[in-house]
Amino acid sequence: LKGLVLVFDFSDAPASNTLQQYYDKVNKPNAHYANGNASSLRTYYEDVSRGVFIMDHFVYGIFRAPQTFAYYDSLAYAEGARQLMSYGLNDMEANGFDFSQLTTNASGEIQALAIMYTGSPAAWAEGMWYHASGWGGFSADGVHTGPYCTDNAGLNPGTLIHEHGHMAAKWPDTYSYIGGEPGTWGVMGGGYCDLPNPYFLYENGWLDAENIM
Repeated sequence: LKGLVLVFDFSDAPASNTLQQYYDKVNKPNAHYANGNASSLRTYYEDVSRGVFIMDHFVYGIFRAPQTFAYYDSLAYAEGARQLMSYGLNDMEANGFDFSQLTTNASGEIQALAIMYTGSPAAWAEGMWYHASGWGGFSADGVHTGPYCTDNAGLNPGTLIHEHGHMAAKWPDTYSYIGGEPGTWGVMGGGYCDLPNPYFLYENGWLDAENIM
């Protein structure tokens, strides 16, 4: 799967890492316990799929956002992220990036688009809080946007791994939306760098299973 990651910072939250560091967070092969992290995004999914699912992303930026982080965080949930995607993707198009290089489905929908940004969202599920969703606001080179996810611009890939579980692996959250502990185990629960639920691996064809009933 060939995807795209856009990196943003803001005048009130400048980036403290380099584009190469972000590239390694996303793409570094065989990245076991590098820079204090268990793996890169690519290495994690290559490992848990037993070499079946390989992701490789263009990592583009670092874009300085037109407005402050505080401005985007004050908008409705996900609106700020979508404004940033529109800004970055249109800038890339103007500078000649070929979006047809990205993996799409049969209808031309890009299958892996992520944005990472600096700043600290003020509240869960509001403003610039990290999430996976869909947005069809951009098209170029015969392809168009669809699923996307967001992540913080630190160097720990945990949130990016979790959100790609939604976007690329098609897994649901397993944590409770009403509090309590049930379902928190695993990468789609509370432990963002944990292993996936074995049933999810089985559904994706990444784990063999035997029916013992």
